[in-house]
Amino acid sequence: MALILGISTAIGILIYLLHRQGFAVTKSIAAVLFLFQLGKRGGRASLNSCTGWVRHRGRFRESRIMKFCFDCRLSSGDAEVVLLDSQKRELLRLNRHQSTGELKLDGTARYYLQWEFHRATGICELHW
Repeated sequence: MALILGISTAIGILIYLLHRQGFAVTKSIAAVLFLFQLGKRGGRASLNSCTGWVRHRGRFRESRIMKFCFDCRLSSGDAEVVLLDSQKRELLRLNRHQSTGELKLDGTARYYLQWEFHRATGICELHW
């Protein structure tokens, strides 16, 4: 019993550390099809009848003004990308109506990038 408790505690600590470093992604998705790829200069989502959100934590390596471009090619529904600070306060929101934005970011700070989908079908890409 003590061995099982020790292993589960170690796994919980490992998941927490991975999430803090930006390696783990949290999500709440209901979809027929959902493919999500994350890269160094952006991300891409391919979806079919998708509702929910995906959030990941990360860091931008340089302190500078960053330009974000959200390319949303949806046949139905809607999608948004929200950049949050470490306290989860909204800094920038991009969608089909406002697809680009600029923001001065701190290279030492951590940020959250949250993708939100509302009955969305199609492809969305974010580049910076």
